[in-house]
Amino acid sequence: MHHIVEQLKQGEPQAAANSVVNLAAIARSIAQQHLGSPPVTLDTDLDECPVSADKIKLTNILTNLVQNAQDATRNSGGWVKLELTKNQDYAQIKIMDNGVGMDQQFIAERLFKPFDTTKGNAGMGIGAYEARDYITKNAGQIHVDSKPGQGTTFTIKLPLAKLISDKPRTQ
Repeated sequence: MHHIVEQLKQGEPQAAANSVVNLAAIARSIAQQHLGSPPVTLDTDLDECPVSADKIKLTNILTNLVQNAQDATRNSGGWVKLELTKNQDYAQIKIMDNGVGMDQQFIAERLFKPFDTTKGNAGMGIGAYEARDYITKNAGQIHVDSKPGQGTTFTIKLPLAKLISDKPRTQ
């Protein structure tokens, strides 16, 4: 907690040690290891999806968003799904649920505000703030679409890492 408070005071956290990581492997790991109710399903046909990120930080952020989706989806027939796709430039991962949802005012005024939680003592209110902060500092985008009573979708776009093999060879 002290570390987080210090980061917020300083404004710019220390740069994380980014490397090329396989977002498809991270998503598979989260779906397989994240036990809870409802279970998490993964929808992707990708084996490789290289992005430049701190693997631990990105995994923690996605895991937190999945846990929040599960917490919001306790009803019978509830579901949580990860969907991973990519195009030429970006990887896109969606965390979707059919839970309680959020209204637009909450999204605009409170969702990304640090230490503002609806979970009482069960949460610290930094997950969404930390997700947006990390994603935007890594040239990515995060978007939230939600409707009360219908569920929520977090869409995260991260630039694909350019691998050495992608570059044209020079002679």
